[in-house]
Amino acid sequence: MVTMDHYEYADLIDSQDMIQTLISPSSSYAQAAAYAIGRACDDAIIDAALGTASTGKTGSTSTSNANTVSVGSPAAGLTIAKLVEARKVFANGSVDPSIPLYIAVGPEQIEDLLNNTTVTSADFNSVNTLPI
Repeated sequence: MVTMDHYEYADLIDSQDMIQTLISPSSSYAQAAAYAIGRACDDAIIDAALGTASTGKTGSTSTSNANTVSVGSPAAGLTIAKLVEARKVFANGSVDPSIPLYIAVGPEQIEDLLNNTTVTSADFNSVNTLPI
């Protein structure tokens, strides 16, 4: 069962404030609003990926994610070998190859990859996708 989440954002700019500042603050406020909505979406994605799903006809049954697959050791950081292994897990799981695959990474994982010559050198990274 798929349900919708509702988000609200309060616009805190009074029209009198817009006139008094003589500069439209809407651009910085609009960016702050977009960032707030983006963070809320990120939280929803993380909760859906790692949390418990509401299943059943009415959505009243809770089902934990039993399809968790761990690739490599977290202590070793993100490596090309882990990305290749993750791609193999998807291929072996009959994931449609036409569906784009995405990963969520943090600054440490980006640093791990950027410190790898295979990623940063044009001699190695001219292939857009790995063959299945």
